[in-house]
Amino acid sequence: MKKQSLLICLVLALLFTGLAIADDLEDTIKGNLNKIDLSQAPGIFRFLLGSPKVNLEVTRENGSISVFGFVIKNSAVQEFKAGGVEKPDYIIKIHEKHMTEKALNTLPELYSSGEIQIVPKTFFSKIKLRIVKLFI
Repeated sequence: MKKQSLLICLVLALLFTGLAIADDLEDTIKGNLNKIDLSQAPGIFRFLLGSPKVNLEVTRENGSISVFGFVIKNSAVQEFKAGGVEKPDYIIKIHEKHMTEKALNTLPELYSSGEIQIVPKTFFSKIKLRIVKLFI
């Protein structure tokens, strides 16, 4: 799996911790984002990730889509916005059924099968993703 994909899976794993027992998806995601600290990640991960704006699109069981945005700066989440951030660098798409602690063990498989999609939206995020694919 690509290093960037591994880092995104790490972020997703931290996001989903505790979702199985939470009643409010927004509060749970916001709380879990506050726990993310990527300062211990290898330098190449931090370089490739940069300071992205990310929208997480969650397809709910009823078919509706909830969007949550966040910005990573200095290896931590600095901003959270229900409804998403403007001009995101990446969009992560996932179905609510995969946002459980049980699903954490299958994040790489979910990504490989397309159940979790990471879509680069800006010119530079597309270039970074292509560079990663060339070398890894």
